[in-house]
Amino acid sequence: MIVDLAVDNPSAYFNVLPAGNPAVIHIGNVAGNHFDDILPSSGDWVIRVYMMRSAARRDERSDFSLSIHINGAGQSVHSADFADGDAGGPDFWQVTGVSGGDRLNVRSGPSAQYSIIGRVANGQIFRNFGCRGRGNDRWCEVEHAAGGMRGWVAGRYLRESGAPGASTAPAPNGNASSASGTDVAAEACRRALAAQANRPTSDIAIAEVLEAEAGIGVTMTMAGADRPWSCMSDAAGNVQGLMYMGEG
Repeated sequence: MIVDLAVDNPSAYFNVLPAGNPAVIHIGNVAGNHFDDILPSSGDWVIRVYMMRSAARRDERSDFSLSIHINGAGQSVHSADFADGDAGGPDFWQVTGVSGGDRLNVRSGPSAQYSIIGRVANGQIFRNFGCRGRGNDRWCEVEHAAGGMRGWVAGRYLRESGAPGASTAPAPNGNASSASGTDVAAEACRRALAAQANRPTSDIAIAEVLEAEAGIGVTMTMAGADRPWSCMSDAAGNVQGLMYMGEG
């Protein structure tokens, strides 16, 4: 099933859950307003459109359009180009065409609706795990060639590449120190929030990671929270501050 929600208020989301069962399999304010997955069982399913509590308290409203597509059993929603010669997909991609000084977002799923888990510069080499969609709407699942970060990027910024040399592969954010530092900081902040909120790290998504003179700022969303959390860490993973950006 594929579900897309278009809204004119950024506080509007949707959840997917089985009818009569509170076990949500998609939490919109964490995973975004795009769902694309195989339902774990047949039967009745509920798509619940909602407004975040803080926005509802302010009596905010939103117009929305909900698109739903369901394929029958045994049908493929997407045709993937797997990373092997027989299927036509290269083993490696290289990031190209990103504007000077900018970075390409690596996301947790195949859509701009998903959270950002990292940012990379032109020249980055990725291992290919297959692509979905067509043309400019094509998204590819990739992994940093040296291992570690794995996610989805917009296919229009990828070109076929050979395997990187062990000493020449760029790190996820364009240089070894900042790349490893941002990854370490993001994971440290995720663990700190999980410990403070007594929640599993799987309930917490990294929305944005920004480097500044004061340190590495990490913005996170957590299932059920009205607003994101802000965290500051250094490149070694020493968390310097954690703050909820909503009420209470």
